[in-house]
Amino acid sequence: MKPAASPQITPPYRVFFVIGSLNKGGTELRLLDVIRRLNPAAFTPVLFAAKGGELLPAVRNARVYSGPPGANVLFSLPSLWRALRRERPTVVWCVNQGIASFFGRLFARLLRTPVIMISLHGADTITAAMDRYNAWLTRRFTDRVVVVNRQYVQQLKKQRLPEEKITVLYNGVDETLFSPAAPERRQALKRELLGIDPQRPVIGTVANLRPIKALDVLIRAAARLRQTHPDALFIIIGEGRQRPALEQLCADYDVAGNVRLLGTRSDVPELMRAFDIYALTSDYEGCPNTILEAMASGLPVVATRVGGVPELLPPEAGILVPPRDETALAGALRRLLDDPGLRREMGRQARAHIEAHFTMQQMIAGREALLLELIAAKT
Repeated sequence: MKPAASPQITPPYRVFFVIGSLNKGGTELRLLDVIRRLNPAAFTPVLFAAKGGELLPAVRNARVYSGPPGANVLFSLPSLWRALRRERPTVVWCVNQGIASFFGRLFARLLRTPVIMISLHGADTITAAMDRYNAWLTRRFTDRVVVVNRQYVQQLKKQRLPEEKITVLYNGVDETLFSPAAPERRQALKRELLGIDPQRPVIGTVANLRPIKALDVLIRAAARLRQTHPDALFIIIGEGRQRPALEQLCADYDVAGNVRLLGTRSDVPELMRAFDIYALTSDYEGCPNTILEAMASGLPVVATRVGGVPELLPPEAGILVPPRDETALAGALRRLLDDPGLRREMGRQARAHIEAHFTMQQMIAGREALLLELIAAKT
């Protein structure tokens, strides 16, 4: 089939996002933030979700395309081709690696789309991006690779991707939605949302219940802490296939009274205001949104030194510990539990760091600036 002529490059520039599915997750939620907040005078967003997804109804200000619901991504490719031909975008921006991303860029090349991009959000996508076929497509026909931390830059350079093709764009957080609670408000929330004594210390985390989140380490740390802080309460917000195993682990360590699995919640910002400390125990993270949300909420953070976490969390705002080390994790949490002044100061510094570097406005501005730079290079 003969491709149509190249599109006219005039604002508002049509930006066509391609993603495998739009189910609830950090990457997908940040994509929705970008689509909602791009300057409409400069950009017209379009979204293609190959397998649909539970978040599609939340897309308000963009045309949305998808393949057959629940079908293999391969069956969505004719729909992707038709949508690209119809929309004639200035930019095709593929999110993460996969079949939809590969063919999204290949089709964009065949249709002479001026700007072709991909953003990579996880360690697995970095590896996949430079396998045999993706490496060819990335080196020759992709104008820019966006990554969410500097560690990924080094990984891609080792795989012979030119550094000038790589841009680091961190995530951001809605600092008005996630904001600190005054001490009296935190105490009230503990009573209202958790039904506990307002003086009881709360350590919280938000995560899908998957092995990579290493929540078993958090439960083992809770067992260690119970010896010195028997009233400490651990709150785990999220759902997933590991729930039965984690519940059994709580029973095995006799910490069912100290650990609560709340499941999926729609009131996460309010729950975070009831926390005293935020903990992240993952084996790997790219640019974890939950740390940014906790810091915006004025919480001190204890997190594993993995992936992009050290780039987000300065030493004055939290404590980094080795992954899979419940002794170090329990020690860091104990240090904060024993020192309310340190908790307050780290929480204050965490909020200030977000306001200086990781607001939603800064996140959108960085993406808009990159889009305009790449479009200008094609005119």
